[in-house]
Amino acid sequence: MSEARGTDTASLAWALARHISRKVLPENGRRAAVAAAVRRVPGEPRTFGALRETAEFLPEPHDPAAERAFVAVAAMMCDQPRRGRLAELAFQREAADAGESERKRGWTAVTSLGDSCAKAVNLKLQSASSMETRLHAICRSHADGAHRLVPPLVGFLRADAVDVNWPRLIEDLTWWDRRRETIAARWLREYYRGLNNSAEPSMNTKKKEQQ
Repeated sequence: MSEARGTDTASLAWALARHISRKVLPENGRRAAVAAAVRRVPGEPRTFGALRETAEFLPEPHDPAAERAFVAVAAMMCDQPRRGRLAELAFQREAADAGESERKRGWTAVTSLGDSCAKAVNLKLQSASSMETRLHAICRSHADGAHRLVPPLVGFLRADAVDVNWPRLIEDLTWWDRRRETIAARWLREYYRGLNNSAEPSMNTKKKEQQ
């Protein structure tokens, strides 16, 4: 039976993120099949596994931009580095008895990808100027560029288990080409607001920035 509830993009994004986190991440074969879709366009052979997992959660009527976003974020969740994946699974186990509000609070620890990037800078994983450059490149891009640049950034963040708001990322990528300026402005605003006073370039970031 479908876990999807409601027909709006936000509700469906939450339902898909729950499905991937609960049902797909713990199973190696299913996870690998979805991860193969990273940076692929729906319909390419390597997206078939992701399409199987996402089909019941897609908004109606059919929207190619939404389908691409749902497949892309499902693939990013499944392709995240081991530390991020284990952190996701651990959180789901801990939240299993706490109800849906606790599960949602985990994902909403950050408000957007920009907020996640600020947390990475505050943790000294990358300098503020380098992260700003990465964000600016995404924010200047149309959909094809965003779908090319976001996955490696998410992989970088999840390698150190920096929180990512998966449902909100689905929404943002769904509307990217139609509301890019609004979404980009929010990402950058939340990035700058999220930086603390210690977010200055550091020699400790050199190794991370070479990745």
